Amino acid sequence: MGLKYYVFNKWFVEYQTAFSQEGGGYKEQYTNANYWKNGFYLGFSSNHTRRVIFDFYTGMDINFLINAKFKNTVIGQNENVSDYYNPVVLSFPVLGLGLKTKIYDDIFIRAGSYLSMTNYRVSSEKNTNVSQVIIPAFQISFTKFIN
Repeated sequence: MGLKYYVFNKWFVEYQTAFSQEGGGYKEQYTNANYWKNGFYLGFSSNHTRRVIFDFYTGMDINFLINAKFKNTVIGQNENVSDYYNPVVLSFPVLGLGLKTKIYDDIFIRAGSYLSMTNYRVSSEKNTNVSQVIIPAFQISFTKFIN
């Protein structure tokens, strides 16, 4: 979900909030880290009278850890590993671009992609340095103008 406000004709500020399940590892052993993501962006959009509208944005995400679980599918064991993650993680910069088109009156559909880099330490362990790069990430959204 999000809110976008056009400060000028084509320039906007935006807030997005989302649930994101992130993690990695192997098929037999992997970690799921669940985050509540809060994005703050500044962007530019082409004219809304066009059939296809192009936009791009940059900003930062403030991510709050909900929980993290290590899953071992070989022995069927789940372990809470939230203590090994920092509770708040910053992603900066976030760079995104998208295309949208009108589907009805003032309702649009948008498809976009973005890059997110975490320069902040994801791991709370002193001897472990973990950063995260997400590319490409995809979004599909519906928007409606509110006058």
